[in-house]
Amino acid sequence: MKLQSKKFIAMFLVVTLVLSFGTIAYAKTFSDVPTSFWGYAAINDLSDKNIISGYPDGAFKPNATIGNAEFTTLITKAYCTQNNLALPGAATASQNWYDPVFTVAVANKIITANQFAGKESSPITRSDIALLTANALPSLAVPANVSAVLDNFTDAASIKALTSAYQNAIAKIADANIIAGDNNKRYNPTNNATRAESATIISNYLSYVAPKQVAGGSIMIAAAASLQNVFEKGLIPEFENIYPNIKVTGTFDSSGKLQTQIESGLEADIFFSAATTQMDALKDQGLMDADTIVNLLENKIVLIKTKGITTTVTSFENITNASVIAIGDPASVPAGQYAQEVFTSLGNWDDVLKKSSLGTNVTEVLSWVAAGSAEVGVVYATDAASNQNVEIIAEAPAGSLKQPVLYPIGITANSKNKPQAQAFLDFLKSNTAKAIFESYGFTVR
Repeated sequence: MKLQSKKFIAMFLVVTLVLSFGTIAYAKTFSDVPTSFWGYAAINDLSDKNIISGYPDGAFKPNATIGNAEFTTLITKAYCTQNNLALPGAATASQNWYDPVFTVAVANKIITANQFAGKESSPITRSDIALLTANALPSLAVPANVSAVLDNFTDAASIKALTSAYQNAIAKIADANIIAGDNNKRYNPTNNATRAESATIISNYLSYVAPKQVAGGSIMIAAAASLQNVFEKGLIPEFENIYPNIKVTGTFDSSGKLQTQIESGLEADIFFSAATTQMDALKDQGLMDADTIVNLLENKIVLIKTKGITTTVTSFENITNASVIAIGDPASVPAGQYAQEVFTSLGNWDDVLKKSSLGTNVTEVLSWVAAGSAEVGVVYATDAASNQNVEIIAEAPAGSLKQPVLYPIGITANSKNKPQAQAFLDFLKSNTAKAIFESYGFTVR
């Protein structure tokens, strides 16, 4: 199978395509990989970077198969390098050579425990190569139409006979141009992979995940108020460290207000909503690039009180015991819309509304409760965690919301800085950003 090769962007990774971690002679040019060989560019490019090495006699054996443990080693070390993680250590005398690699691979969900038990040295199939490579790209979404992507292969029927996990994996990395078919556009998923194919896939993988060269400029993100802290204190500084030539500014308010502003011509490059309603409205008006929209985060709705005060409110059900309730205005604030949905499902919305002060965004609701202006309030769990002057009383009751609290993000259709916006969006879907989001209490989908 002749896989497409892509220019490898310099990264340093020491792995071998052999069955042990023993010392192997380094060969910059392999005796059995002539310039006419289809995988010549990828193999020698990775060899130049000390990513792969051959045998003591100077051969690479490009058409030989590669074992499950060998490929797991390649993709795991590539993943660790890309994500600034410690590389697997050397095996101890009592371990198999691949045990440290498998430990790291399982921890990062590249393989499952015992996935290759008893088959470590067996040749890896092309379907398993796709699965491991896709697992090493957790932020890369499965294409919306998996079947259509697979139909680009002339043997699509054989791929579709596999489990959905394999179909999704093959579609995912084919859509990213990490794999391609042979000259006849066949993928041959059950065939064993060769060393040349594996080298090409690793080269394509690293090229795909490496930071792209993007021209300098500035972008604006219009994001829900509940995202202000994580962006200003964590995400924007980290992104600008990676892309010092791109300046990011943010405008933060209720998603409804931001929707109105974008409809009125706000030159935002990215919209990050705290609910799908506002995003869907902009998409339906043609104001969002629909292909870039993804539900990136999930949050929780919680009931809070001023820290240190005594209140008889113990749940959403008896919230009307409070003298003043703070919630976001349901007309424009997603947190308020979620609150209304919860109380409507509980049958006490009308009574809650009579005692409510309606905030223009969730940050205002939080500040009212923190200052003691309102006895209790309804906010996101992440907002409650960000303020030491409030305490959580309860989470919204199970079943009181029809759908989880999702945060969709996408690039606006009229963005004048789409390459820079795409770079920022890709960063927000990275493992680095995932760790930052999670440190602020968000769940990354």
